[in-house]
Amino acid sequence: MKRNRVLGCRLAIIMGMCAALMVPVVSRESGPAFVPGQQSLDYAFRFASAITPDPKDMAKAQAAVVGDYLHIGRYDSARSAAMRIQGWRKGVALADLAKAEALRGRNEEAGKLLKLAEEVAAATAGWQKPRIRSHIAAALAAMGELDRSREMISSLEQADRAYAGQTASTVSSGFVAEGRYDEAMESLKKESDEKDAYVAWRRTAGFVAIASNDKAGRSRRLEALSEAKVSAKAIPGWKQASALQSIAAAYLGLGKRKEAVKALDQAGEIMKALPETVTLRAALLSNLARSWIELGEGKKARRLLVLAEPMVAGAMVIEQPGMYGNLAVSYSMLEDKGEASRLLEVALGSAGDLKNSRPRALALVTICRTFGRHGLDLDEGHRADLDRLFESLGDPW
Repeated sequence: MKRNRVLGCRLAIIMGMCAALMVPVVSRESGPAFVPGQQSLDYAFRFASAITPDPKDMAKAQAAVVGDYLHIGRYDSARSAAMRIQGWRKGVALADLAKAEALRGRNEEAGKLLKLAEEVAAATAGWQKPRIRSHIAAALAAMGELDRSREMISSLEQADRAYAGQTASTVSSGFVAEGRYDEAMESLKKESDEKDAYVAWRRTAGFVAIASNDKAGRSRRLEALSEAKVSAKAIPGWKQASALQSIAAAYLGLGKRKEAVKALDQAGEIMKALPETVTLRAALLSNLARSWIELGEGKKARRLLVLAEPMVAGAMVIEQPGMYGNLAVSYSMLEDKGEASRLLEVALGSAGDLKNSRPRALALVTICRTFGRHGLDLDEGHRADLDRLFESLGDPW
């Protein structure tokens, strides 16, 4: 079961990798009305919360949906979901929510959430405790408490190489929150000679965050993207391609289409060089297709999607539903309703064919998360399919 759990987690990681370098959507106000994608995320959390026989997978899936709620600006939904999580991931979710609240100027609310996150950390042992504290440090930086944040994350970095480079990126994010962009740049540049993949990823994310901030000034934003391109070279494999997609999006936001196209072309070359043993190529190509769609290059995107679909058959069976769902989202963004609907039906059907309920529920979480994160909701017929699939959950898990 442990091997299947690890394999089943990979697709969700791939799905969110491009978004990991993007600036989260934190400007929307919570309110009574639904926003695009919320309904899909509600289904995702419903399926995640059904995995009661496996508390670890349940909490992991629930926490992932909390992040998606924050991405689309649904703070009330994120808080409600975070409070339902059991175990150490509740602390991570609450800290992330605190950071989001701080970034929209609600430090008092952020402080209350951090207190709850700290209570979870205090009751947690093992490697999970520093994981929570790293998220708390990021929230403190967003609140402007840079000294506390620096002290906390520096101690984690010294104790565990997995947190390498996180001091610079966390402090940089705090400077950005305060509008101190030059200091944010300098914090990241201090790590410029470090080739460690962890450091390179966080450094690149920091530069992209500055470049994506319209208050940072055009010349500084362009400088940040130049630094991001150099930094991304130290990121290995397909992760570098994901970083380049985020760089392309930031260039597009600055009206630099030529540079955006160049970054996506570089990402495409990396994708082409991936060996067939990388069974998640279909999801990676679908993600790349969405980047081309954002540039208005629908024909390039379609060619990638056509290439990607046959590759799904080479992936793990438990990962295939999520991949088909990913392709359906890309076709939706391409405004090809026919292909989007067809692939969604394939995705739901392949999820329903999974014998055990745990992988079935996780596959459906991935499908619904991908739709929700991209602001897409399902029609009445497909929601009925989800309801039937939910009712089918049960032994064997």
